[in-house]
Amino acid sequence: RLQITSTPPKRIADDFASLIEQAHRFHGQRVVVLIDEYDKPILDNILDSDRARELREGLKNLYSVLKDADPH
Repeated sequence: RLQITSTPPKRIADDFASLIEQAHRFHGQRVVVLIDEYDKPILDNILDSDRARELREGLKNLYSVLKDADPH
């Protein structure tokens, strides 16, 4: 059974990583994460370079969680 904690994570990335690991343990199979239109937030803000850069950094953080969770 997946265990959901009531304590908020310090970082959303930590909670996402934990969810992936728990799903792997619960189902006994590796997790697949599908991301549609991964570049849309950046393209929607391409003329606002500061915002586009901020979004790019956020996406890099998301992808680093997925890369670190590869065993799961």
